[in-house]
Amino acid sequence: MYAAYTNRWIEIDLTRRRVETGRPDPSLLDAYIGGKGLGFRLLADRALHTDPLSPENPIIFVTGPLTGTTVPTGARSALVTKSPLFGGALDSHVGGSIGPKIKAAGYDTLTVTGRAASPLVLHVTPDGVDFLEAEDLWGRGVFETEKALRKKFADGRVISIGPAGENLVRFANVANDLYRHYGRGGAGAVMGSKNLKAIVVEGDRKIEYSDRDEFVRLNRELAKDVVAHPNRKRRYELGTMMWVRMGQEIGRFLPTRNFQAGEFEGYERITSETMNRELHWEHTGCWRCIIRCSKFARWDGKELEGPEYETTAFLGSGCGIADAKTVAEANWLCDDLGLDTISCGVTSSFAMECYEKGLVGDADGLDLRFGNGGVAGVDSQDRAPRGHRRRPGRRHATGRPTDRTGQ
Repeated sequence: MYAAYTNRWIEIDLTRRRVETGRPDPSLLDAYIGGKGLGFRLLADRALHTDPLSPENPIIFVTGPLTGTTVPTGARSALVTKSPLFGGALDSHVGGSIGPKIKAAGYDTLTVTGRAASPLVLHVTPDGVDFLEAEDLWGRGVFETEKALRKKFADGRVISIGPAGENLVRFANVANDLYRHYGRGGAGAVMGSKNLKAIVVEGDRKIEYSDRDEFVRLNRELAKDVVAHPNRKRRYELGTMMWVRMGQEIGRFLPTRNFQAGEFEGYERITSETMNRELHWEHTGCWRCIIRCSKFARWDGKELEGPEYETTAFLGSGCGIADAKTVAEANWLCDDLGLDTISCGVTSSFAMECYEKGLVGDADGLDLRFGNGGVAGVDSQDRAPRGHRRRPGRRHATGRPTDRTGQ
């Protein structure tokens, strides 16, 4: 292992507005390497019996020894916290550029505890942290929030939540790079319970190697192997969406109508080929990644990185929806609100099955039958987050606001 750690951590207490930095115990790095292994150990040391929405529950952003290097998939980082959705330890992983930027700021781990008295943005640099008031951003969607902060901090990378996290939705995400999310498990609600709207990370420190020449040699060999692998070509051309056709034709495991079936008669309308044609895909990928399996979509005046297979399987076939643009629109809304697309899709399909079986009635006049892509009132000319700009309500000791629900 030739890539070096920064051997530096930073911890931010929102309640006291206090910042501490230090060096990790070398035995921890030897035993747990980095990523979720190290994150779980740090979480276990301090949060086994805490309420996930309490100030004591930490949010721990963890890099690994290869994060920020040119190794393929070296952009990955992990978020570790206690989940408000299921109450256990949550590890969520993301690509994009935030992991390398945390490393460039000079930190292996970035931990946030406490609860701010009012909405805050943290500005993290190699020199420390600035606490910035964020009342004007509270209630705004992820897209508007990140674009505003990137305009102010041109060299920074942004971690943020949308209205879902602010309202303590238990499958709210933490977003970065607009369309990439630390998903599942409700980390966004943990940030929301802390009145933490966003973190901006800046830094330009370089990775140090114990043997740069040997690292470069091994990395070149690895890169050649990755490029030569047949699955790399398929992922580049079709993205993760290749699994729609494979799930239908080979495995018969394509989630359909809340898992009532594994085959979907409308699957051709949500395949990679259809998405490419109707959403005008452009190949893209994570920071310095040579696989480039992500696809940037543009349609009807909107743009989005995606949809990915899991999003399409659960918001598309899982809900009986056979339309590429409807899936992309739902993906776009979830990303801006800061909702997990998989959890949202499964929840929606469950509600649809309950509706069709007569277990629930009309909800505000919504038609919840499978295949109805308009159940959420999706309008391609309007934005879902509009009208959500509210100050945070008073909170109980559990962290739940008095005027909101955390459903």
